Amino acid sequence: MAYLIDTDIIIYSIKGNLKVQEKFREKEAIPKAISIITYGELLYGAKKSIQPEKNAAIVYRLVEIFPIVGITRSVIEAFAEIKRSLEIRGERLADLVYCLRKDFTQNVIPDLIRNPVFSAGFPFSRE
Repeated sequence: MAYLIDTDIIIYSIKGNLKVQEKFREKEAIPKAISIITYGELLYGAKKSIQPEKNAAIVYRLVEIFPIVGITRSVIEAFAEIKRSLEIRGERLADLVYCLRKDFTQNVIPDLIRNPVFSAGFPFSRE
């Protein structure tokens, strides 16, 4: 099992949300990553903030710790097929999260387990 961490969860952790930080501590041994979309959202938020240098440094540190799941051709092909299948059933898929999870489980988890930076922990897991 592994986690693809959402933008909001990262932000809650950075801002000191105790419940989120406790969950990170509880799940510290489980591999985690962020999507390229989350990285973009975090970096955009940092750069438009009142303290862009400080906040961008936090984002850059996060991507040293959490691998980034990118969007590849196979991810987009999986997304298109999943979205089509869901629409046939009358359901909607609003974003690329599901196909990012597919890429994450196939390509990132093996690298995560061997990643010494990841195994060192992450900055918001300790008070």
